[in-house]
Amino acid sequence: MWYSGENQGGVDNVGFATSTDGIKWARHAANPVLRVGTPGSWDANSVQAPWVIHENGVYKMWFEGQTFTVGEIAKMAIGYATSPNGVAWTKYSENPVLTPGPSGTWDDKWTYHPVVISTGQSYVMYYRGLSSQGTTGQTGIATSDDGIHWTKRASPISIPPSSSGWDSYQWFPGSVATAGQISVMWYHATRGSNANGEIGCANSTDGIAWNLYPGNPVITYGPEGSWDEGGTYHPMTVNVGDKYYVYYNAYHAGHHRIGLAILPMSEYPIPEFPWSVSVATIALTIAALVIRRKGTK
Repeated sequence: MWYSGENQGGVDNVGFATSTDGIKWARHAANPVLRVGTPGSWDANSVQAPWVIHENGVYKMWFEGQTFTVGEIAKMAIGYATSPNGVAWTKYSENPVLTPGPSGTWDDKWTYHPVVISTGQSYVMYYRGLSSQGTTGQTGIATSDDGIHWTKRASPISIPPSSSGWDSYQWFPGSVATAGQISVMWYHATRGSNANGEIGCANSTDGIAWNLYPGNPVITYGPEGSWDEGGTYHPMTVNVGDKYYVYYNAYHAGHHRIGLAILPMSEYPIPEFPWSVSVATIALTIAALVIRRKGTK
């Protein structure tokens, strides 16, 4: 697991942890394995939201870099790094690889939170963008042949709001996996600007138009006083046997922590609407987890 960790000064770096059962985790002695850049650089104040793919013997990471101005986020963009072992990382010399769009576009202020899929011949990135005129972010798509040079889709994508309204304010992609022509997305959403996040899932045949699972949300926040009372966010889902292991971020009493929800596949028959692929064939090859920075839209 690669994860974001934040110190008391509000600076994020990326750590690494390992586990033999997916439940008990040990931090690596060399943490953080990816650090902020030098003063004045594009990622001088925080690096977070790592997304990692192991491909052809190389670990490839896309991550979010930030700079601050008087304690506020001034800029956010997406960078790239590689590693032979998942611990020693080298940032791409010409970072960032995905930057805000031209003035007046939907993502002209920030680009952040990458979720990357490899097709074997190219890459698809889901990412968040924010307009300089906006108050909430939107989700976009970019494609690349090499994972470095990206072409953005002109407009953001959306998912239809549910009838219950739990996702009526905004939604945020957590993880995406593909099986054949089917894409599976796990995401968090909120019903208002101050509402707690909850987690749902959806499917798509083209990665643009999404069908909601009728039982959403599948993971919600805990009761008052619990470690996840402040909402559940950023799901990263791995198939383990006949279960989904959903790692997620939750907020309580000034702290963000990582939790795990184990969902029996038999109780969440996702292919029924209207997928034709067995959930047992949907395998995530990406080992990454992202943590929501408090206050980031």
